Amino acid sequence: MGIVQHARIPTLIIRVPNETVDKSKQASDCNILEHVLFSTDFSANAEKAFEYVKKMVADGVKKVTLAHVMDKAIIEPHLKHRQEEFKEADQKKLEALKNDLSTLENIVVDVKLLYGSPSAELLKLIEKEKISLVVMGSQGRGFIPQVFLGSVSHNLARHASASVLLIPTKREEDKIK
Repeated sequence: MGIVQHARIPTLIIRVPNETVDKSKQASDCNILEHVLFSTDFSANAEKAFEYVKKMVADGVKKVTLAHVMDKAIIEPHLKHRQEEFKEADQKKLEALKNDLSTLENIVVDVKLLYGSPSAELLKLIEKEKISLVVMGSQGRGFIPQVFLGSVSHNLARHASASVLLIPTKREEDKIK
């Protein structure tokens, strides 16, 4: 995880299924670009990661799920009265991303607005939707300069059954060069 944690370039973690290998299965049936999940917290780093998703769609990806998890730990108990307001705003942002992708190619785009623990909800979504690749920023809005890999991206990189593409943010020391 140390390499992933300090990466300055996009890092792809490829998951090999634990199931018994079907030797009759063609390599083309093992496409990690079959169903891409873009997980966003609407941060600047997520915007950068979304550019990679757009490029993938332009290059032929046919199914994308856009997901945002409203973090229960942040909303409850003090902001619970504003949950519907946040939900409406987040849904509009996801729909805008969907519209952006829909203009590129013939693509199926699903939108998932979830509520709970971001890592747990995304891991459940990956299993339920049979996601083949997760694309996300390596750190989001909760970014602390000393911590280069966010907790959600760290958890997905370690525990997701799907492959994970982490897009790093520009760091201050990178900007100086």
